[in-house]
Amino acid sequence: MGVFGRKGDEAEIRAEIDRLSSLALNDLASEIMDTLVAMDDLPRGARGPDDYEVVDAMIGRKSTSADKLDLVGVIAEGLQVLEHAGLVYPVVGLRNQSYSMNYAVTRAGAAAAAAGTVRQLVG
Repeated sequence: MGVFGRKGDEAEIRAEIDRLSSLALNDLASEIMDTLVAMDDLPRGARGPDDYEVVDAMIGRKSTSADKLDLVGVIAEGLQVLEHAGLVYPVVGLRNQSYSMNYAVTRAGAAAAAAGTVRQLVG
């Protein structure tokens, strides 16, 4: 699991970025799903977090913009795997006066997370 909100130092954050970046896509997707479920305090159908918010949750809000850019593409790949498995769906949102792609957990995704079967469903 990621640093997940702790105020880690830059070396700790870099190590977590490297770890997440080296994961196989199905393992990465499973960790992302755990994070999304932990973040999912919104009503069903709400916009859900965008990829930058997922990165913040996985490596901690003390990360720098460069750190986020290193990981945001990797997280987007994992989100795509979850989407293709029907576990999340994209929602267009508005962030800082520009459009963003946000992700909400589907009912199937919530059930898979509760049952611990996300890893199997994403291959």
